[in-house]
Amino acid sequence: MLLARFNSNQQQALAFARRSATYLEKFAAGVHDRAEAPAILLTHLNVADPYMLAGELEDAQRLCDRGRDLARTLDNRLYAGTFLWVSGEISRREGELDEALKQMEESVRILKPSPTGAEHGRTMNFIMALIHEGQVLGEEDAISLGESEAAADRFQLAFETADKFVHQDLQDQASRGRLASAGIKLADILRRSNPSRALATYDHVLRHSSEIDNPSFARYQITALAGSSTALLRLHRVREARRRLDTAFERLRQMNLYPADKIKLGSEADLTLSAFAD
Repeated sequence: MLLARFNSNQQQALAFARRSATYLEKFAAGVHDRAEAPAILLTHLNVADPYMLAGELEDAQRLCDRGRDLARTLDNRLYAGTFLWVSGEISRREGELDEALKQMEESVRILKPSPTGAEHGRTMNFIMALIHEGQVLGEEDAISLGESEAAADRFQLAFETADKFVHQDLQDQASRGRLASAGIKLADILRRSNPSRALATYDHVLRHSSEIDNPSFARYQITALAGSSTALLRLHRVREARRRLDTAFERLRQMNLYPADKIKLGSEADLTLSAFAD
């Protein structure tokens, strides 16, 4: 399931998630499984995610609710905080933005790392909570509360926090994925008001996403190339903008994402074509 998701095969990931959900119900975890709590809770989280991405929000919410109940039963406060940002994202997709923000803020509060320590897993989930909070507040070209300045602050903190881990471990995919996600969303907000800062952020994403060779990170690179072309146009660097778009289109072709009979709104192909139209 995780490999399918990392390779951007959402249909296959959903099929595995459905099978996993059946096994979770049969397993019927409870207080007697305290020793296995992290693995059990992580499985609920990973199974809920493909349902959410596929738009099957009722099933995703059911798994989140079950996971949060288990987190309380198993006395695992940090996982309870993690399920909050997943549940908040479900609320965002349902258009319940105030409720989504409430859950994201609580998730950020619970997951905030201790000043005396920086546990990897907790910090990675803290970063995700920040990213999702930023999306609710003011993600560019998406349904949000329109508070782009506050959103940029959340993305900036997520970006900086991930970057610390990126430079500690050259093989850490989790921190690089979070760096790319936060960095692209931050740069998307900045590219018209502060194109120089946006370009530097896109370039940082490109540098570190190129260190991991898999389709997910290739998609991050295409998105960053397309976005950075817009920032370059604002800086009147037209030739370089065109080169980046040419590279983005070439990578889309290599991944068989373009040309295509249908182009999904918000996909890498859609973002690249929109940048070309600029």
